[in-house]
Amino acid sequence: MIMAKDDVGFTIRRINNALRRRAEESEVLKQVPNMSMVNGWMIILLDEKERLGERMCQSSLEPELGITKSAISRNLKLMEQKGLITQVRDENDARKRYLALTDKSRDMARAMELDGEQAEAQLLAGFSQEEIEQLKNYLGRLIANLEGTGGTEY
Repeated sequence: MIMAKDDVGFTIRRINNALRRRAEESEVLKQVPNMSMVNGWMIILLDEKERLGERMCQSSLEPELGITKSAISRNLKLMEQKGLITQVRDENDARKRYLALTDKSRDMARAMELDGEQAEAQLLAGFSQEEIEQLKNYLGRLIANLEGTGGTEY
């Protein structure tokens, strides 16, 4: 099936591409050579968990980010080489390692958070709060449909 320009999937793809371009042009990502969007997502997620007082190990990233274990391993290795993360051993179980941000990546997380807020504001300019909630509901239902869980929990 060929997607037409008025298809919902095509429109979502255009939005995704525009947001990706905006993020890739971010000065924050340009601070670190070969910094990828996935690296940025990992930093934001780890920062969020740290702020909540939670720790994450490598295996917990896969369901959170929706990427494969091998992609996570590759990215974490590169991020460690770039000085963006460290691995900390569990005090009670030496086999278990948790991921921790460095000061450098914590600073980047704050800047990426601000970039994200600005992108969200630009994306939703002109929408009422009611329309935003309705849009979130529709998008959640689309995701549930694609994941085979039906659209009722949104």
